[in-house]
Amino acid sequence: MRIIFLLSLFACRSNSLGKDGTVVDNTVDPSDTGPGVVIDPPSDDTAPPVEDPPSGPIGTWSSCDGSLTLSTSDFTWQNMSGSCSLGGERDFSDGTLFLRVEDFSSCTDGPWWLSIFDDATAAYTPIISGTRLTMVPLAAVEAGRVAQFEEMLSYERWMLSTPEGYSTSAVLCSADGTFFAGSYRTIDDSCEFLSCGGRIDTRAETESGEVWTTTCGGDCPCGAVVTIDSISETSMSGTYNGYNCGRVLEGSFTGESTSP
Repeated sequence: MRIIFLLSLFACRSNSLGKDGTVVDNTVDPSDTGPGVVIDPPSDDTAPPVEDPPSGPIGTWSSCDGSLTLSTSDFTWQNMSGSCSLGGERDFSDGTLFLRVEDFSSCTDGPWWLSIFDDATAAYTPIISGTRLTMVPLAAVEAGRVAQFEEMLSYERWMLSTPEGYSTSAVLCSADGTFFAGSYRTIDDSCEFLSCGGRIDTRAETESGEVWTTTCGGDCPCGAVVTIDSISETSMSGTYNGYNCGRVLEGSFTGESTSP
């Protein structure tokens, strides 16, 4: 019993003896802020930090068809020819970009990525990678089709004509010297050369020369391979093979540059 009492006595003491036999107090004064003493400030778990919501893409980007400008509250679209200008409210919430067109009737040839929503609020998942903006439509579209834009594009414009007298305008654009996209559209309403209009999906150099592949959708799908046998800064010539609404198309063409 005596041993237990002594152990309890020494365990309860907060003081110890110094070398000279005096008592040294080892307790820490909470008010002491001297060296080696760290006082944690009281925490308040009732007020979580407030973060500004992400604003989504803001700026101006270009495609082969025109330019898109997004601000924090609105947007504008202007096509290359100046025949179509659209604008309206812009919102971004939970990773989704919403565009609400104010008046679609003033633009008969609006961009496909707005037209597919039939005057309703357009919704996209935006992705920014370097200088490229990709907008994935949240709607039923052709598999893999997205709207893509670049901060800076170079444009190349051509007027293509066949011996039969059919004419089509074509525009190809590139980013840092790499093909980005292209499109073509008839200017004589005949739709006999390739089709009434469509996309230039690829541009590549092959053993046969420079080759474009074209496609179009809608009620009359079409596709073609355009082979350019000879090309300079101002002119080109070649052949084409394709189909349009089940019809087989083939022939030759020449082209003149219309780039400024």
